[in-house]
Amino acid sequence: MASSTCYFAWRLHYAYFLFIWTLFAAIYPETLAKNCLIRPTKKNPVEIDLTPLTVKIDYIAKSIRKENVVYHFNVCGSIEETGTVCSDGTMVCQTVSDASKHIYGKVSNFELKHAPDNDKSVTAILLTEGETCLAESKQRYSTEIQFKCSKGGFIQPTVLEEEECFVNILFPTPYACGEDKKPPGGSVDVGAIIAILIFVLPIAYLIFGAGVMFARGASGRELIVHREFLADLPNAIAVCEIQIAIWF
Repeated sequence: MASSTCYFAWRLHYAYFLFIWTLFAAIYPETLAKNCLIRPTKKNPVEIDLTPLTVKIDYIAKSIRKENVVYHFNVCGSIEETGTVCSDGTMVCQTVSDASKHIYGKVSNFELKHAPDNDKSVTAILLTEGETCLAESKQRYSTEIQFKCSKGGFIQPTVLEEEECFVNILFPTPYACGEDKKPPGGSVDVGAIIAILIFVLPIAYLIFGAGVMFARGASGRELIVHREFLADLPNAIAVCEIQIAIWF
């Protein structure tokens, strides 16, 4: 009985989690997936979509410190030469003529945002980190890509600043010019949405269930839907924890 109750409790938790995740993704999808779109805000009403810059070939920026150093990178995506240069999931890879390589940024760890002051027509900034820096074990290799609004055609990205563990790349592109748009009215707080999904929906379900039970002639504790299961749930959870501890 305990085993079946444990299984049912697990299925109930899983189903509820799946429902919450799906509903949350439908209401607030941009928080669940990274993309190359910077949405307008009240402070900066420009929408910048850099998605077209995620291409099937690598961008190249040459070092300003050493002639034999080159940076391969992509925008919001992996570089294509992953088999021969850096590992899969690399966004920025430094290569040296002696075949050594260092990961300066990963797709799983990047931030894209408006430039703070739009200085010199730079409208967007991409920040990303990679592996541990050999010169400083407490730091990681990191990259800052500045996107500059440029009305012309393709302009080769260039390195603005370079240190042992850091590189700053300037990327002029028409896609950085963006488009003026009104920010969505009344920004929705993510924490408020999560609180509503976790607490309000179960309460609403219990109230609705009580109404159904009352219509069927129930009264008192009988109005609580699944009351026997809910009463036994703490014991079932305890049994589950013990079984999981034994399994592992």
